[in-house]
Amino acid sequence: MASKTAKSVAKYVGSYARAMVQRHEELMQRRLQDESVKIRADKLMMTSAQHRKVGLVDDDQLYDTYRDHVHEAIQRLPREEQEGRVFRHVQAAYLSARHEILPKEEQITEANNRPYAILYVNDALDEMHAKLYWEHQ
Repeated sequence: MASKTAKSVAKYVGSYARAMVQRHEELMQRRLQDESVKIRADKLMMTSAQHRKVGLVDDDQLYDTYRDHVHEAIQRLPREEQEGRVFRHVQAAYLSARHEILPKEEQITEANNRPYAILYVNDALDEMHAKLYWEHQ
């Protein structure tokens, strides 16, 4: 009799674990879709803004206030990139306060607008997803 109970408990636990893993995978897929929508919205905001006229590159527009993976990615940037990012933000704030823009030759163009943080953001996001996955297994 005990073996039937043990088998039924094992069967129940196995089906519950499979259901939990499936649910977790569904949530992760939904979260990835939500992140892609956020990234697309950020891209739209970047192209419509006048941030390049004050010396900001597109990756300078990534804000880490409410997104842990962006905060982690910015912390992982090399020191020179972090300092350059801070300088561009201070310069943009100064120009914005004075209602000025950079001269045409100093403005950011498509040619010198290089992404510097997106690889770090993707790595941090992947690590957060993996951590969530392993925590719920």
